[in-house]
Amino acid sequence: MRQQAGLRLLAAALCAAMVTTAATAQDLPGWGDVRGFLTQTLAPGQEIASFAWVPDNPDPALAREAIGVIYPEIAGSAGNVDIRVAHFTRVEAGFTMNRAVSNVFGFEPRNARFLPDRIEVTTTVLGPNDPRCCPSVARVWTISRTDWSARPLN
Repeated sequence: MRQQAGLRLLAAALCAAMVTTAATAQDLPGWGDVRGFLTQTLAPGQEIASFAWVPDNPDPALAREAIGVIYPEIAGSAGNVDIRVAHFTRVEAGFTMNRAVSNVFGFEPRNARFLPDRIEVTTTVLGPNDPRCCPSVARVWTISRTDWSARPLN
């Protein structure tokens, strides 16, 4: 039992180390409680390992849309996480979820490009010889603005 608890703690530490966010509370002056907003919107009531907020502009006053990603912990799974992704748009009162996005995988969402017909975002995924703790391959996803499903570009 003690060994399992130690393994869970190690797995959680490894997960926290590999889930570097595109935006954290410290990186988001002026954005408010993004983590709380994403948790309430995408994973209410769940424990969250990490999150990412990837807006089209780093200035909250100029941003019009964003990709929000949250990594809820999977209960009883020794530190494994799920991924939930959504597209958010600005409304008068702030941002609201526009659509859930399916088929995005990986960690460290970054380098989003908001194009008229699609959104491209990069994540880090497992390579063929990577241990589960340590993904190392950059994968670019294209998200269709028609069906809000992602497909890998590379």
